[in-house]
Amino acid sequence: EDRTRIEELVKKLEERWEGTDAFEPPSSDQLFRNGEVVYVGQGSSKKANAAGGRFRGRLGRLVFRTVGLYQHLLTKQAAGNEAPKEVQSGVEDFTAVNLVKFRILGFLPGSAVLRGVVKREQDRAAWAERYGRALSSNTVVANFESPKVSLGWGKRLKLPPLSVGPVSTVRLDTTYLGPKLRVSREALSGSLSLVARVPAFEVEKADTWR
Repeated sequence: EDRTRIEELVKKLEERWEGTDAFEPPSSDQLFRNGEVVYVGQGSSKKANAAGGRFRGRLGRLVFRTVGLYQHLLTKQAAGNEAPKEVQSGVEDFTAVNLVKFRILGFLPGSAVLRGVVKREQDRAAWAERYGRALSSNTVVANFESPKVSLGWGKRLKLPPLSVGPVSTVRLDTTYLGPKLRVSREALSGSLSLVARVPAFEVEKADTWR
């Protein structure tokens, strides 16, 4: 019932916001910022989850108990020296960061960072024809590098990050933007993610991917 109610409320927001360009001011100021994933409406997460990938699948949640889940969309300036090389070189403009903070078996702290290049989907018509699902002009393609996993307590006791797993590509359609909330839907399944703006006093936690 709760999931159905959330979907109903979100659809009202989406209908009201439909036709807005997320990449133009003032919406762009709300698109590119740090975000914390507060809800994922995916029906099944046996192998992987729309937010957090395999670290948030059924097995992943048992071993890597999530204590923080973040999804950032950043400009070149905001990402700085941590931006992918394509962004730093000026070939691309935007960076996506997925940060999963966890404790292995509830004890050893760690994090998984997926960093990638973001660009607007250019062939929405072909996607709709192939998969039967229409996408808005606010759909982005995020090409992520191999996840980097770090373990340990704080900066002094943290082990160097290890690259674990393959590269990946995700398409997300932003269907609502507000001062405090971004609504995204996974392009293929339409599964819902609610991403809240990270308040100033939580920025340090959200920036531990750097």
